[in-house]
Amino acid sequence: MSDQNISGEFWTFSLSVYGQPGVEAACLRLQSSHQMDVNVVLFCAWAGVRGIALDDATLAGQIAGAAEWQAHAVQPIRAIRRRLKDFSVAGLSHPQRDELREAIKSVELQAEKLEQTILANTLAGQSPGDSSATLADANFEVYWRITAKGDHPQATAAWRIIRAAALPPALAGIEGRGA
Repeated sequence: MSDQNISGEFWTFSLSVYGQPGVEAACLRLQSSHQMDVNVVLFCAWAGVRGIALDDATLAGQIAGAAEWQAHAVQPIRAIRRRLKDFSVAGLSHPQRDELREAIKSVELQAEKLEQTILANTLAGQSPGDSSATLADANFEVYWRITAKGDHPQATAAWRIIRAAALPPALAGIEGRGA
C-alpha cells in the first residue's frame, strides 16, 4: 500500500469513528483531562483494526513525531482560530470574522490530516493481521503507559466508547464485553 493510500485509509477511518455517537466527547475528554492526542488515540484503534500491535519503543517515536507536529503546526493554528471566536474590532463585521475563522478551521483540519500521515506512514509496509479489540486495547494501554496523566479508569471508559465505534460490532461486542 502506498504512503498516500495508507494515510488516506487512516483519515477515512478517523472521520467515520469520530462521527459516531459519543466518540467526539470521549476523544475531547482524553485530550483535555489526560493530555492525550486524539490522532494518536485514533491511531491506536486503527492499528488494532488493522491487526497491528504497537510496542512501547515504536509508539514512543510516533508520539514524539506527532507531538512535534502538534506543537509547531496544529496548536498554533488552533490558537489563532480560538482567539478569533469572540474577537471584535471596529470596522470588521462578525460574519467577516467568522469567514476567516472557518478558513483557519479548514487549515487546522489539513494540519491534523498531515499529523495522521506522519502516524500512518510508520505502518507502511506492515502486513495487516486480524482485526482485534484486544490489540486495540493493548495499543491504547501502551499509549497510556507512555503518557500516564490523570485517572486511568476514566481514560479507559472514554477509550471503550472509541473502541466500540472503531471495531466491527461483532468484535467490539465479543471481545469488548466487560473489558
